[in-house]
Amino acid sequence: MSVVTVAEQSGVALVTLNRPEANNALNRALSEAITETFIALASSPTVRAIVLTGAGRSFCAGVDLKALSDEPELLTSGVGLGPASPIVAALEQCPQPIIGAINGAAVTGGFELALACDYLFASTAARFADTHARVGILPGWGLSQKLTRIIGINRAREMSFAGHFIDAHRAEAWGLVNRVCSPETLLDETLESAAQVADGDRKAVVAAVRTGLIDIISSMHTPQDEESKRLPFEKAASGAVALETLLPAALRLFHAGDLELPQLFRALSFNPAKRLGLPAGRMTPGAPADLLLFDAHAPFVLNRFTLLSKSKNTPFDEARMQGRVLATFVAGEPVYEASI
Repeated sequence: MSVVTVAEQSGVALVTLNRPEANNALNRALSEAITETFIALASSPTVRAIVLTGAGRSFCAGVDLKALSDEPELLTSGVGLGPASPIVAALEQCPQPIIGAINGAAVTGGFELALACDYLFASTAARFADTHARVGILPGWGLSQKLTRIIGINRAREMSFAGHFIDAHRAEAWGLVNRVCSPETLLDETLESAAQVADGDRKAVVAAVRTGLIDIISSMHTPQDEESKRLPFEKAASGAVALETLLPAALRLFHAGDLELPQLFRALSFNPAKRLGLPAGRMTPGAPADLLLFDAHAPFVLNRFTLLSKSKNTPFDEARMQGRVLATFVAGEPVYEASI
């Protein structure tokens, strides 16, 4: 039996934590399955929104203490359950909106999973607690910053210091969840919201690019160094390297069947050159021989440490992508050739 199940319909993926006999507590298998699932979904050309929920009575009861007693190294392992674990990073780096359908208890590590979602719906059976202090460990997946921003510093202190549960209605009053539903309607209401996200604004934006109403796509390349990004959220510099990720990111629209290549490159090349009054962006007699040779279907997994930019910050780190530049020509002269 798979510890994570995925069902996809009409652009929405329903991801279910499937260890109900253990209240979906996080052991090595579940942690790795969650990470692998969201890395795969991040590069899906058909999934436009994701719902995350739990099977049985609980959303996620946090770290499986039995598994931890058997494998204490899980708290320090880079593939386990400690601060270096990629589990929450996989959710945060996923480009699709993630909506949490909190069906029961979300405790400590499970609470951190919930906070990694973009917004939450909760059933009347849902409960939330941060018990890190009770068990003598520090939150390692961003809870101390996220919870403060969402419900305020004093309420966050109360939850973390006391370690007590709050119910769904108090969570809604505090702004932690967007909507409280009955247990019977939670999943339907969350999936309906996800469908609206998947089909609404995104389709309108893509349609605007297709028709030319949105005539330019730019990278807004604003790289930042590592230290400027490791500050608290309010002080961290905005921006990321984009010159090397714009092509494969934009090609997702082509691979999903949303745009044809001429429509995409009209917005990426021809219209920007036209707006700036440059004779580039088109292949006509007398135009500059500035050309890009690329393979739209070449698959790869992006590793931020291989980026040529001095900045290594990108939301696409470890994402499965398609589209690689093979060669670049400026004024007819080769200036870059990929090593194959």
